[in-house]
Amino acid sequence: MVKIKIEILKTTIHILSVHANAPNPFISILANGISSDQYHVDSNINAFWDRQKKYDLIQIHWPEFLFYSKNKNLPTSEYGERLSETLKQWKNCGTKIVFTRHDVATHYVQGQEVRTNLFEIIESNADAIVHLGYFSKDQMIRRTPVNNQLHVVIPHHIYDEYYPYSFSMTKARKDLEIHEKFKVILTFGTFRDLEEHMLIKNAFEQLNEPDKYLFAPAWYHDGWHEYKNIQITLDGNCWLGRGTVNSNMLPYCFAAADVVFIQRLRNLNSGNLPMGFLFNKTVVAPAIGNMTEYLDNIHNFSFDPFDSSSVLHALEKGLERSKYPQMNKTYAMKHWSTAKICDQYRKLYQQLT
Repeated sequence: MVKIKIEILKTTIHILSVHANAPNPFISILANGISSDQYHVDSNINAFWDRQKKYDLIQIHWPEFLFYSKNKNLPTSEYGERLSETLKQWKNCGTKIVFTRHDVATHYVQGQEVRTNLFEIIESNADAIVHLGYFSKDQMIRRTPVNNQLHVVIPHHIYDEYYPYSFSMTKARKDLEIHEKFKVILTFGTFRDLEEHMLIKNAFEQLNEPDKYLFAPAWYHDGWHEYKNIQITLDGNCWLGRGTVNSNMLPYCFAAADVVFIQRLRNLNSGNLPMGFLFNKTVVAPAIGNMTEYLDNIHNFSFDPFDSSSVLHALEKGLERSKYPQMNKTYAMKHWSTAKICDQYRKLYQQLT
């Protein structure tokens, strides 16, 4: 009998991941994790507009990244037509468009009309939309559906390979010069408006905890001058930082905390939730967007951001829960590891192409 050897040829899928060199490594971690012999990933903004190279698939995360240039120009209303035409040209060549829906509109473009329009253009042209939770997926499906558009849920990955090491709360607090007796409430990331400041201020001032400590490394930011006439005086010990936090300092911030308190009021998602889980911290966050589905069922706490008693109650529960062993890191490593999430993206890309 003659044995015939059959080889299955694996076709390389060429992917363009559109992103700038942002401080948040979310996209670069995914791009590096997905890249392999079968999945070739380019990370380039100009390639999207130039269309000099053929791609099987274009992955878009934050729409404003499409408009970053050497001068970091952000889009104005006239860019909508150019964006629509470029997406149409890609699709006419057979390229699939994948959009990961981090939010309903970008936070860093002036003008609500421009911000919303960017999302509407990309969402209506996408062959697949990746949602970070089921709330987002259900919200989109209730809208006017796009024919043959695929909706999938792929959660926010954790930075387990980016921050593979861990160290104790004692070491982190020693290096940050925070006393061990304090109940440290970490609120991480840039504050985007006055409402976020007031949410944290009011909850912290109402908290009846003699050793409370507010740790807000990016409390002040470039737009702080807008609120220079508003005095926010915090009752208790605090560290109110100025500016962004570099990647070397980030693990110290989370390791030092008892509770991660998320200040976002209108977001679909917050990267501080999986980051808090990675560092095995209790997370307290608004009951909005996709965040609620990842909190209440695993001994973390959500609140109504417009009800001060709800906010305070969740914060108190979070501090109480932080005294006991956490399962957040175990959950995150099982469900949100970089390897697992990258594999889900690969399967989606394979399905589309």
